[in-house]
Amino acid sequence: MADEHQHFYGGQAVIEGVMMRAPERWAVAVRRASGRVNLFIREEVALGRKYVWARRPLIRGCVGIYESLGMGWYSLQASATMAMDDALPEGAKRPKSSTIGALSGVLAAALGIGLFFIFPTVVTGWIVGVHAPVAPHDVQGSIVKNAIEGGVRLVIILLYIGGVGFMPDIRRVFQYHGAEHATINCYEAGEPVTVDNVMRHSVLHPRCGTSFLLTVVFVKLVVNCFLGWPALWIRVILRIAILPVVAALAYEAIYYAGRHRDGLFARIMAAPGMAVELLTTRHHTRDQAEIAIYALAAVAPDVPLPADLEPADIWTPVQSTAPEGVPASVEATPAPEDAPLS
Repeated sequence: MADEHQHFYGGQAVIEGVMMRAPERWAVAVRRASGRVNLFIREEVALGRKYVWARRPLIRGCVGIYESLGMGWYSLQASATMAMDDALPEGAKRPKSSTIGALSGVLAAALGIGLFFIFPTVVTGWIVGVHAPVAPHDVQGSIVKNAIEGGVRLVIILLYIGGVGFMPDIRRVFQYHGAEHATINCYEAGEPVTVDNVMRHSVLHPRCGTSFLLTVVFVKLVVNCFLGWPALWIRVILRIAILPVVAALAYEAIYYAGRHRDGLFARIMAAPGMAVELLTTRHHTRDQAEIAIYALAAVAPDVPLPADLEPADIWTPVQSTAPEGVPASVEATPAPEDAPLS
């Protein structure tokens, strides 16, 4: 097993690559169309390392989600910029990534809130045949309706994930997702992080965002039961307003499962989420495992790049002016091929 003093690293799959994060930095490794590996490294100390309050239970969940969303979105922008450069004819003008990113972010947020939080409560009203509020003393009626809503939400999420998994591009992202998990599993098992070792490890991991999503569904169901079943417009407001509380509680559950992954209780907690991970991960190729290793080696001081892997090319984006605290837009400026990672 891994040494108890090892760090817990995390990451996500991006377009033709993997992002890995550490408390002091994060890195994105991408396989370009040429076959070369580009590596984008950003020094960014986690808020939990800088502020004591950011490490407090419940608060750390909201902080972690905030950081993960920002880091994940910026990583996707970087990988999308590289993919666009590979797809466009030489000399062709590429759209501004800041405009595309802002528009995509607004649409994604609206779709997520509407599809996964508002739509289920509306559908539940149709299923039970009434949107009228349940009297406060009718606890059983409130629990039943909230349980139905939780089931509807879970079905929508599973259908959505299963559906997009048939898209070839998303399927490749799911393969990189599997490579990310296998690489972290290999590291946490205390084994040398090599391609051969990574290929032997599971593509499932208890700290996965998919497990977190499923945990959110169950935690939200429980919290909603305490809110009763008021009128539709009040339910919609409450469903959105309690998201930080639900996310914080779900984070603590995932945090516990990840820290005590060998315990019976933690394994029972993690089992449903890891079952859903079967929809968001695919078995990866050796090339994809290499990319995950590049990303982890860039952020983990105790993970050397295997000798059989060539140093990656550093990819440097052009930073446009942006207010403090807001990620600048990513405009492609790949580093020359004679500037490998040291």
